Amino acid sequence: MHFGPTNVTAWSLSIGVELGEGAAVVERAEREPVELGVFDSANRVAAWHFDLARAFAQEGGSRDLNAIRHLDTAERTAPQRLHHDPIARELLFELDGRARSTVWELGSLRHRFGVSA
Repeated sequence: MHFGPTNVTAWSLSIGVELGEGAAVVERAEREPVELGVFDSANRVAAWHFDLARAFAQEGGSRDLNAIRHLDTAERTAPQRLHHDPIARELLFELDGRARSTVWELGSLRHRFGVSA
């Protein structure tokens, strides 16, 4: 509801992720000033981090660590928003399946999402 530059950037990120733009949408989001405090909502802040996680994951593995960290931040910010979200669970499985080594954040996320390896 707080229309301004941060909200426009957040919506651009979200739409770009849905269009599968990956790195391009991350680069645009990183160039824009983002003040997450204007959202005044944990769900909206979590959505920002979740969209970043999805965008990084669209790179096919090269930026999976960034994706994991943003997914972790999103889940810690608003766990009720992500635990039963099928897209979030699919992203977790995708990142877990691509991991070449043990990543403690993935184990922690699996535990918090209530899924096994």
